[in-house]
Amino acid sequence: MSAATKRPLGFSIFAVFLAMQLCGNLVALVAAGPASGMQTPLEGMLALLVAALKAVTVEALWRVRPWATRASGLLSAAVVALLVVRWRVPLEVVPVLGMLFLAGFLAMCTFYVHQRIQERFGPPAGMRVPRPQP
Repeated sequence: MSAATKRPLGFSIFAVFLAMQLCGNLVALVAAGPASGMQTPLEGMLALLVAALKAVTVEALWRVRPWATRASGLLSAAVVALLVVRWRVPLEVVPVLGMLFLAGFLAMCTFYVHQRIQERFGPPAGMRVPRPQP
């Protein structure tokens, strides 16, 4: 592995954690199929989106991609969206607390990933758009 792509230990830990979460999500998605009626279609779509974003984030972290910050940020946003959709009036405290913990953990990890990616690749390059001429 070259020096430019040497993976920080935090990336490895975060990627393994997300991979385990992804396996759990996929099992839950298969177990709670469309016939179960346990979730609304919006919840099912968001759960599928979260699973897909976890897979993308794991790959970005494992291979130290420059866009790992965006992948983990989108994952955090999707988890928060799923949390908002699953918030029901008869408050189910344990799942909500678990999702809140996961959202906070993902936010802290996104900040860590952002710091390490900027150390490795520098700040993101700004896109210059030429001024329109009349």
